[in-house]
Amino acid sequence: MSFSKILSKRFMELGISETAGSKRMGVTQPFVNNIVNKKSLPSADRLVDWANALDLHDEARAEFLIAGIAEHAPQAISELLEKHFARKVTRLRDGGDVEYAVTLPPLDEQREIAAQLAQVETERDALKAQLAAIEALIHPQPIPPAKTPRKLKLRAPLVPTPKP
Repeated sequence: MSFSKILSKRFMELGISETAGSKRMGVTQPFVNNIVNKKSLPSADRLVDWANALDLHDEARAEFLIAGIAEHAPQAISELLEKHFARKVTRLRDGGDVEYAVTLPPLDEQREIAAQLAQVETERDALKAQLAAIEALIHPQPIPPAKTPRKLKLRAPLVPTPKP
């Protein structure tokens, strides 16, 4: 399930609006609305705090965190997720239905993962800035010609002339 659907579903479970949910999460309502409408991505370094604010536990918490990170995860982060979570997912069969139970790592490890993800985002932003600088060197923008200052026409002398 996508992060936006999980977030909307949690608001419905709690019986709160996006506005009330955004206050709990410590963000603005327009930002939450953009996440729900898939116009913005969740902030990876705040996901654990948001899960706490929305009182998410166990499987719901795991689904929330994994979906939030996966929304914008490059390959390296996907591998990190797989390393920390995939091996901890077990399949349970109860009356013909298949469910998945996720055992979460301790909260310290969750925060460490969030910090690693934030570091990857910072490095990605630095690389984007470097790429933009290189692009500017390769394809420089033309410099407009300098404007010539106009000559000022004085109507009165700058220094008063003495009267005879």
